[in-house]
Amino acid sequence: MAESTVPAHARNEHPVSLIAARIDRIPVWPYQPFIYVIIGMGFFFSFFEIGTIGPTLPKVIAATHSTTGAGALAVSLGLWGYIVGSPLNSVLSDRFGRRPALLNAMVLYGIGAVGCAISTSMAEFTVLRFIGGMGIGASIAVISTYISELSPAALRGRSMGYATLPAVLAGAVGPFIALGLVPSFANGWRIMTVIPAIGTILFLVGYRLLPESPRWLAAGGRLDEADRIVSDAEGYARVKLGTSELPPIVVSLHHEPQAINFWARAGMLLRPPYVRWTITFLLLWICQTLPAYAISGFGVTLLVEHGYTLTKSIELTFGHSVGSVLGGLVAIYVGDRIPRKWAAAGSAMLIAAGLLALGFHTTSWLIFIGFSLISFQTGVCSAVVYMLTAEHFPTQMRNTGMAMSDGVGHVGGAIGPIIASAVFAGLGFSAVWIVMGSIFVVYIGLVSSTRNTTKRPLQEINAVLRTPEQPVMAIKSQEG
Repeated sequence: MAESTVPAHARNEHPVSLIAARIDRIPVWPYQPFIYVIIGMGFFFSFFEIGTIGPTLPKVIAATHSTTGAGALAVSLGLWGYIVGSPLNSVLSDRFGRRPALLNAMVLYGIGAVGCAISTSMAEFTVLRFIGGMGIGASIAVISTYISELSPAALRGRSMGYATLPAVLAGAVGPFIALGLVPSFANGWRIMTVIPAIGTILFLVGYRLLPESPRWLAAGGRLDEADRIVSDAEGYARVKLGTSELPPIVVSLHHEPQAINFWARAGMLLRPPYVRWTITFLLLWICQTLPAYAISGFGVTLLVEHGYTLTKSIELTFGHSVGSVLGGLVAIYVGDRIPRKWAAAGSAMLIAAGLLALGFHTTSWLIFIGFSLISFQTGVCSAVVYMLTAEHFPTQMRNTGMAMSDGVGHVGGAIGPIIASAVFAGLGFSAVWIVMGSIFVVYIGLVSSTRNTTKRPLQEINAVLRTPEQPVMAIKSQEG
């Protein structure tokens, strides 16, 4: 175990800010690559499970002798599970740590996957979708929080991009696996549905290798544990860089607000200055998830209702594979190069234009492009907007803030399929695309109003507002 080489007077003067500063000054990812692998598996199978409902739903409806309306309810309640699971897990995460919260999330969505696969009725399937949704919502929120806290300030966008790249790959391979399984085998939909449980098994194997978030430990007063983790990270970074000395430590005198329990954290997020960001990101996530889940989760069913065969409908969703990978790669490239808010706004402009155009001129090729664009936005959003959301909230309430905005904001995804079904029934197929494109126009305005967080230390972003700008303290650690 590496020993801390930070001067004793510095450790005693600003211990919490010092932990953050020691992480932020490191110019490389200072942990073993297997952290990306373990977290990436969680994201891959979470997003794979999200994608299973679209191509399997027509078969589930037929196998359970159910109706399209009941199928829409199953899609919706999966998202309601997300909405419930994310806040509940945030209590565990902000109180007991990011690692236990990750474990809880992975177990929940594994239970949901196995349960859905062995369901014999739509009621059972819907209940297990709800449980799986709890795990998915919990996992996405806590992974975003975890990566934001492990990463040095200059690398947060890129780190999140690498962590979420498996998620967009899940979107890419999902339609091909669905095409091979669902139309061809009577129980193909069951096999497709149980696949995410593999993620739970793999995560359980690698879980013990994950370090706890040192920022969370420091904020909770567990400074010795935080120091050990950061010292190991510094040692690994020196080896990786081939040098005995890292850049100077610059400790900001900004201080994040503290809260000791869930109700205190929730109360702070509902008062100035944070209430603005809680509301902004809540609305932003509603506008993100409503069209995304309406198209991704209920799109195949709408295409079948519009007159396409099931096979043709799944083929048209191959646009997911193109868009998700491209969006994920773009997110890695732009994550730390331009303000994240503008990357998200630019992506939303592209999809808004595409969906509106599709509403006025509907062809198979444009439907393919529409699915590509919605997945491109999801690929960008998975890294850029999840990170942007996490960055707007202080450490002791970061996961709670994610849950109150991203988690509750998935009410948009829950009502998306129902709204799409109602628009389709009342106004027709083209109107669905016009409505969804218009929602992204609102999204552009919301994300443009957020702060530029790129490369800024978390404690400075989340210092209490309306205070004079304070100086920083530079400490040259005695390294080497």
